[in-house]
Amino acid sequence: VTYAREFIDTPDGGTLALDVVVRAEEEDVSRNPSGATFVKNPATTSDGAPFLVLLSGLGGGSQDTYVRGQAAAAHARGWRVAVLNMRSCAESPVTSPRFFSARRGSTDDVRAAVDRIRETYGPSRLCAIGWSNSGTIVTNALAEQGDAAGLDAACCLAAPLDMPTSSANLEKPFHKNVYDRSIGGSLAEKVRGARDLFLDDAGRPKAVPAWGGGTFVADVDRAAAASTIRDVDEAITAPCFGFPSVDAYYADASADQRVKDIGVPLLVLNAADDPIAQYNVKEGIFDAETLAANPNLVVAVTATGGHLGWCDSDDPCGPPGWAQGVALDFLEAARETA
Repeated sequence: VTYAREFIDTPDGGTLALDVVVRAEEEDVSRNPSGATFVKNPATTSDGAPFLVLLSGLGGGSQDTYVRGQAAAAHARGWRVAVLNMRSCAESPVTSPRFFSARRGSTDDVRAAVDRIRETYGPSRLCAIGWSNSGTIVTNALAEQGDAAGLDAACCLAAPLDMPTSSANLEKPFHKNVYDRSIGGSLAEKVRGARDLFLDDAGRPKAVPAWGGGTFVADVDRAAAASTIRDVDEAITAPCFGFPSVDAYYADASADQRVKDIGVPLLVLNAADDPIAQYNVKEGIFDAETLAANPNLVVAVTATGGHLGWCDSDDPCGPPGWAQGVALDFLEAARETA
């Protein structure tokens, strides 16, 4: 997969990195430390082809193998494809004292990318696939923005739609020492790369703009040394986005309470043995009756698959062809029946 990176400026002074899949001339190709391949100054065409925007799991980006696998599979089926990297991810520049959340701010960033894609490429259809935390972001964007979200259909794969339960699950010893430590550590590294934005000239924490107005002071030292996701969210994410506590943030960002409001075709795919994004039934909010009342939803739970661990039995170390195919089949069926 070869990308061309485009930058999108945001109203708060931030920068989004949109990596568009292209065919590159050999002499224009460069490779970044992540292993992803990029081409400089691609030709932009507006040919009306259907467009798919991909959003990786927490802290990941266009370099992730499952993202590149999905991009290649979609490209082979005739989709134009781009990856929207959340702020600070995939070595994208951090130009304002704000990262991302599972809802506030991030749904605005999705809309900014969608607007850019529609303006630049003029797609006949524009769809999205979000994994893990980005699946929650995509679902929240669809629910809160409605038609204004600009997406015609979407897939939400292995997403922690019930964030309080998923956070509590990460407290289990094995999960905490494997998954939480790995992801939390990668987020802390991103904070360390942008810590100067949160400090004054003397190196002391300073008040910076908060989302929605006002200011906040981040506990940047704690976030930079964090070994868990919750540490980062307590130190930066919750106060940045106007929450009094990390638990208030998780309760607000949980997308299961908004799925009933989705107005375009949405596939929700989870695994019953997912150690991070547990699939939880909530009576009257996220249960069979509530979901069935919305004709736009298809919800599937596989017996196995772990967290983004769906694989093919004949090639378990290769690309997750089954999950890739299910997602693209759904989006193409939604396109044909629209």
